[in-house]
Amino acid sequence: MVPNVGAGSLEKLISDSWEYHDKDGERVARDLEAAAEKTIAPSDLGPFLHLSTHTIGEHIGDWTRALGLGKRVLDGHIPTFETAKACGQLYVAAVLAGDLITAAESELSYLKAASDDFGAALLDMRFMLAGALVGSKRPSEASRLPGPR
Repeated sequence: MVPNVGAGSLEKLISDSWEYHDKDGERVARDLEAAAEKTIAPSDLGPFLHLSTHTIGEHIGDWTRALGLGKRVLDGHIPTFETAKACGQLYVAAVLAGDLITAAESELSYLKAASDDFGAALLDMRFMLAGALVGSKRPSEASRLPGPR
C-alpha cells in the first residue's frame, strides 16, 4: 500500500506513525519508503529522517536500510538551516551503518547549514548519535563519545 502523500498527508503519516512505530516498525518503514517516491519538502526532511532513522535503525536494527532511505530523500537538497537536522540524522545512520565517508559528508553538511551555530550543531549531532546508540542497546559505546563532561 502506497500512502497518499499529498499536501499535509506526509505530516499526518509522520505524526500517526510515531503512535505505533515501536510495535509495527516494518509497516512504518514500508510507508516511509513509499512516501520517499515523491519529493519531500525541505521542511519535512528533518521529521521524516528522525522517524525513519529511529524506526529502521534503532527498532528494526537495519542501519544500512535507514542510510539508503536517508540518502534517497536528501539527494538533490542543498544543506540549509531548514534541512540541517536531516543532515544530522543521515550522519547518525551513516556512522552506525559503517559508512564513514557519508558520515563525514553529512557532518560537514550539517555544520555548513548551521553556519554561525557551529558548536551547537556539533553537540546536537553527538546527542543524536548517543541517543541512537542507547536506543540500539549499545549504551557503553554512547558513554565513550567525546563531549562535555
